[in-house]
Amino acid sequence: MTSRHQSSLERVFEPPQPAPLTPDQEREAEPTFSGIVEFCEPIQKLEPYKKVTLVRVTHELCRSRATF
Repeated sequence: MTSRHQSSLERVFEPPQPAPLTPDQEREAEPTFSGIVEFCEPIQKLEPYKKVTLVRVTHELCRSRATF
């Protein structure tokens, strides 16, 4: 049995996830996302790691997996 405190803490640490974007929303958001990455990637700090590059590569990997 889950205690009342435990269930309220679970809502804090595991907030509800937003619904995934529809294909139309993805197409609409892609130019904005790409523009932000293209602007920020060349000027990012290299240490401790390339954060914008990590976001871009992760995004590319997720998109390629979505096609399967």
